[in-house]
Amino acid sequence: MRLDERRQADQAPHGRGREKEAGLKHDKDGLGIATHALARAGPAWPTGLIVTPRPKHFGAERGGYIGGTDIAPILGVSERTTRFAVWAKKVHADLPEDNTNAEERDAGQFYEPFILQRFAARFGVTVIPTADTYRLKDTPFLGANPDGLVYRGRPDGLIAPSELGTPLGGIDAKTRSPFLRGAWGEAGTADVPTDEMCQAQWYAHLLDLPVWYLAVFFDRQLSVFVLPRDRELGALMVEEATAFWNDFILPKKEPPFDGPAAADYLRRRYPRVTEGLRDATMEDDILVARRDLMMRHMKALKSHLEAVNNSLMKRIAEAEGIQGDGYAARWFETKAKSATGWKAVVDELRSFPVVADEKTAEAIRKQIDEAIVRHTTQGEGSRTFNVFFEKGPRRLPTVKLPELPESSTERNADGKADPS
Repeated sequence: MRLDERRQADQAPHGRGREKEAGLKHDKDGLGIATHALARAGPAWPTGLIVTPRPKHFGAERGGYIGGTDIAPILGVSERTTRFAVWAKKVHADLPEDNTNAEERDAGQFYEPFILQRFAARFGVTVIPTADTYRLKDTPFLGANPDGLVYRGRPDGLIAPSELGTPLGGIDAKTRSPFLRGAWGEAGTADVPTDEMCQAQWYAHLLDLPVWYLAVFFDRQLSVFVLPRDRELGALMVEEATAFWNDFILPKKEPPFDGPAAADYLRRRYPRVTEGLRDATMEDDILVARRDLMMRHMKALKSHLEAVNNSLMKRIAEAEGIQGDGYAARWFETKAKSATGWKAVVDELRSFPVVADEKTAEAIRKQIDEAIVRHTTQGEGSRTFNVFFEKGPRRLPTVKLPELPESSTERNADGKADPS
């Protein structure tokens, strides 16, 4: 679908699906959450969607479409993953599965019903959990897996499907560590991390809903964030996701090699050296020139960073740190560590004879203990330096990056890199 057609589709009114006449009740606690078994056939819905039941373990199914967690890396703004990692999952590249966030994911699924219940109770609305995948009919490779739909509530707690009408919006329930609270803004705002913002806008756009709610459980505190639909951003997302699908996923063409997933993929695809050196091409020259520029810039920045850190540590001196307007620079004291030279211990013990009697064995064990003591060194305590920023704008003076060392790479008449 062309971008202008997609924008016209944005203006189309919601369609209506078939509705059962059976009534929907709030749960026994009166928390405003309807049971999914009764609700599935109830909500009115746009006719431009394909709705299919979501498998219990639907990780593999996600390879057949681009979902909400894929859109931020596709746009190149994700703080968690990359375009290449998304491509590798969709085409089932030979990469190890990343289970680093498995416990966080399982905890989110465990707490999801509770979070949706508390949201419904707090705002007096009806929340219907969704166990379906929604995909656009015209572009079925664009899909969404929201946690729930939000409808108006009733004081008596009785809601019939015919009374539900069009959802007020959608909702996703999330659990996050309280240590990550600083990455989120004030409750009630749309100030959320980029990955969550893109996911919410993606769902709102595909499901044609005016607003998306993020109910986030930070340990013992539930905070709700409200993201009004951004039609322009939604249209851009569809355009970029469609291009990514057609340009890379369908033809199984590798996108730019960014991130650790790309490095793993390349190591697995080319595990052995099978030929000698190749002659470099102009494209190789440009890549090497870019690498040289980045390496020199990184080296210069690292050197300047060390100098700035040393200057701050000199100013801190014997103090714990310094407290500024919205930040604290601390120079922590660390405990001393001991280290054992195990190679020296083994080398010393290799000369011991093999014995059978317990008296001699006990003497050898004593010598082993003494050898370990002789080859164990006690380190000195040290200090670790870091700077921490408080939530909110950073009120610091404007500075410039240091000058980059002069480049050894000149440009030719075509503006391309011409390494000397």
